[in-house]
Amino acid sequence: MFDPFGAIETLRSLAESDSQIRAAAVSGSLTDPQSTPDLFSDCDAVFFVRDLERAKQTDYPALLAPRFGGLVICQCPDAMGAEAGSAPWFTWLMQFEETRIDLRLLPVERAGWYNAMEPGLTPFLDKDGLFDGLEPTGHSLFALRRPTSREFADCCNELLWTSLYVVKGLCRGQLEYAVWHMNHCVLPELVRMVSFDRGFDSDYAVSLGAGNKYLPRLLLPGELAQWHSLHDLSGPESCAAALMLSLGLFRRHCTSAAGKLGYPMPAELDRVEQRCRRLLAEYRLF
Repeated sequence: MFDPFGAIETLRSLAESDSQIRAAAVSGSLTDPQSTPDLFSDCDAVFFVRDLERAKQTDYPALLAPRFGGLVICQCPDAMGAEAGSAPWFTWLMQFEETRIDLRLLPVERAGWYNAMEPGLTPFLDKDGLFDGLEPTGHSLFALRRPTSREFADCCNELLWTSLYVVKGLCRGQLEYAVWHMNHCVLPELVRMVSFDRGFDSDYAVSLGAGNKYLPRLLLPGELAQWHSLHDLSGPESCAAALMLSLGLFRRHCTSAAGKLGYPMPAELDRVEQRCRRLLAEYRLF
């Protein structure tokens, strides 16, 4: 079982012994009250350093490996790709045998800026009072909020418009094209509409979490299995079925959300759904 306090104490000890590190903090799931630590939890930490370029030379994976059962793999995303070196920080992503630690290095001058942008940032070491007087930022990155009428209408339009791309791909025999639009357009907008609908019931005081991991908490008993079937896009017929189920679920949640929020239903819904059903039937896909 992941021991978050043990990981923090190890990082605190390392930071206290290094004069370059002036403050250290954690964020992410460790400071999220909705999250329950388990074997796959990670420790998102940040060291605020005097000299970023000098701190980047420290081999943190090697320093931490003996304390966490050895290193499996690490990645430095800020040193990869065409934009390597353009970020104001440097990050070590480290998977050890016993835990995972994502360690970010930032210059001390960025402490206030980072505190304002990083949800749940919680200092556990502050040698120079960098965080004195600073209010922590809540876990608002994935928090739900009441949509404006424009946002509601845009969600409706995007899902309905891109549903026709899925149909086009299926009817042309281009499954990859259809699946891409299901995963990147239709399903994200369906999740968005569910959040508009079910979020209303808690005054939007809930979060979807990274990767929509808390979405099941918004679903009613019996809905989860139906929702999981939307991810069966393994063939043309299953993809067509997932699209039509998506449109049905969208209609249900859109109708509910529109009633709660006092927004009009999309006039195109019937026309788009009928067109999708007709074309998929003509091509014997649904």
